[in-house]
Amino acid sequence: MRKICLILIAFTLTCVASAQAPDFGGIAQKEAIKKMNFMVGEWAGTGWADVSGTHRSFNGEETISSKCDGAILSLEGNHSMDIQGRKIPIHNAFGMLRYDEKTKKYHMRAHLANGLENEYEFTATADGYTWSQDHPTWGHVVYTAVFTDKTWVEYGEGEKDGKKSRVYEMTMARKPAK
Repeated sequence: MRKICLILIAFTLTCVASAQAPDFGGIAQKEAIKKMNFMVGEWAGTGWADVSGTHRSFNGEETISSKCDGAILSLEGNHSMDIQGRKIPIHNAFGMLRYDEKTKKYHMRAHLANGLENEYEFTATADGYTWSQDHPTWGHVVYTAVFTDKTWVEYGEGEKDGKKSRVYEMTMARKPAK
């Protein structure tokens, strides 16, 4: 009897040890988001945006974090311009990057401090991403970002009335880990 009990205990422990956690969904999303983890970190830098035909410089900070056990990335950005000696916020946003398993596409949802919110299709590239939006001043703008271990360069090219022009550019450096 003792031998049978030991065999049953050993069998039970083997089954428990080899059991996998049930899949409640999210595996495909986490695998897709994991491909974008090169973005995770704290970033700071400068850039410019076309304002009425003039390049206006700005300073910016971005924080990108993995959330929900790796199922989404949170995106927080704060940019400001120095106008007549005053620091004026021009971009204060919170966003989420997620992957839709059904459509096999990434989506970025952005919420701005001025109350606006939008969702954009987001395309992963080998070393960054692209996304686009229709802008009231710049027309249809395609944003392209390229990352290295230490830098993030993003630019926007607008097309309005058949004319293409660069309307935005940002260069960020990864802040050292704390």
